[in-house]
Amino acid sequence: MCIAKSTSMPSTSYDKPIPFKSISADDLGFSFLNHDANKQLKRTVVFAKSASLSSSTLGLCFIPIISSSFIEVMAERPGLAAFLVLTDTFLLFFACTPFLLHFLTKRFVADIYYNPKTKVFTTVHYNFILRKKALRFTADEVIDAATEVEKNKFSFQFATCSVRSYPILLQLDEDFYTDQEVFKLLTKNFKSDLIK
Repeated sequence: MCIAKSTSMPSTSYDKPIPFKSISADDLGFSFLNHDANKQLKRTVVFAKSASLSSSTLGLCFIPIISSSFIEVMAERPGLAAFLVLTDTFLLFFACTPFLLHFLTKRFVADIYYNPKTKVFTTVHYNFILRKKALRFTADEVIDAATEVEKNKFSFQFATCSVRSYPILLQLDEDFYTDQEVFKLLTKNFKSDLIK
């Protein structure tokens, strides 16, 4: 787990994720994530978000249909009012699951780049509608969150690290990366024994 230091940011980094398309290939550097090792996890996250968005849209469409058909019947049978409220509540909860899923999956790192000239890392994440966003930072901005837990400054975020208050779910196994030296640079401030 990691938390960002309050150091000055390089000119290529921003507080919030930016559109991935706005970064030139020269400024991006090279990807050092092992795509074969990360493929299944990435596919699962994209599928879960797509399925959740589509099923929730369908659920939202059914709320007025179900409600209108029950309103006609409720005049004759008032006992159905409780069932209507329960059904609509369930469908509204069902429609809100993409927000909860996005809260968790926005932390997932779909790809990670390193530019050796500028020493800037770029992590790629998916936003709510599956568009790529990029978070840029230097290795010095990253601290192991285990240190922050000891100081009681870390809030439970469902993430392995955080950069400038943006939580990141980073794989801490070297097998997920093609360049172990760059991975060690990224995790140099980690004091955690989670790194394999």
